[in-house]
Amino acid sequence: RHMVVAPTCQPHGSAKASFGNARRPGQSGPVELAVNYRHTDFLPRRHDLNRPLGAVARDQDGRPIYGALVKEGSVVAQSPTSPRRFDGFELVSALDPDGYSNDVGVTLRLVQPVSRFFRMFGSYTYSHTTDNWLSGLNAGPYAQLTPFPDSLSGQDWADGTSDFDIPHRVSLGIELKPAGSDAVTLAARYRWQSGAAFTPGLAPGVDANGDGSFTNDPAYVDDSLPGMADLLARWSCLRTQVGRFAERNACRDPGLGTVDLRLGIAPVKRYPVELWIEGFNLAEPVQGLWDHALYTVDPATPLTTAAGRVTIPYVVNPHFGKLLVDRTPGRVVRIGLRVNY
Repeated sequence: RHMVVAPTCQPHGSAKASFGNARRPGQSGPVELAVNYRHTDFLPRRHDLNRPLGAVARDQDGRPIYGALVKEGSVVAQSPTSPRRFDGFELVSALDPDGYSNDVGVTLRLVQPVSRFFRMFGSYTYSHTTDNWLSGLNAGPYAQLTPFPDSLSGQDWADGTSDFDIPHRVSLGIELKPAGSDAVTLAARYRWQSGAAFTPGLAPGVDANGDGSFTNDPAYVDDSLPGMADLLARWSCLRTQVGRFAERNACRDPGLGTVDLRLGIAPVKRYPVELWIEGFNLAEPVQGLWDHALYTVDPATPLTTAAGRVTIPYVVNPHFGKLLVDRTPGRVVRIGLRVNY
């Protein structure tokens, strides 16, 4: 693998703007509103200089294919003899500073005292992040290649919802001080946030567009395939994509919700020392690797090619959206001292 840095590369630059306002209406507690906006330019995007300049074929859905495909069981890959622009090289990456990111967020926070010994607090954040920068996350450089380098219907497919977009965050809590005691504080908090965005794609080991990457091909949502009706009934994000290639990050994993508890004890009043016992993730959110493959490939059916059209025998994956690997972080208990000055 080789990498070339464009001569126009430069450090990315960001412009930020924020606004905040806090009020205490009537006898209620403080209410705070905050708005933030950030725009970033010159993010490096990866382009493969070694792929053919144009598609050499298309599949049954119109997907451009940039190399000869071979099939072994349920694996579909680029043929080792597939022509490349530069013989003897595999991936030749160019990093161009043509990436951008836009992020806007609105946060509302409030604290509501109910009595001397009891108060409630909460916050809600709505945000939306868009970019054209394929992060690849932990999948390596091939996952940073756009599957439609020559655009899709005249549009940059990568331009859309960011891999880091978390639109909703909620935090609700209560704090209790038992009557007659200033030495003990008990607090509980519920946290929830939207799940990570993902693109409905193909099973691992399927390189449908022959660009050398097994991780960047979106699925064409075909409601005529057997088994698709059940998935469409359960996934609203798929229903909006029927009859086209799935948009980038069109779907989401399940949201994450958990409960935290905190007990504070001031053993000696005249000293500004508090003992804290905190528990996090007491209601463990299910986290891990989810199955994002909308289709697998029928191992018993061969590829067929006719007049520049390649037919790949896709099969609807009934496990789409289900948990593959459980990486739930587990419960955490923390004990410490806090000195208040």
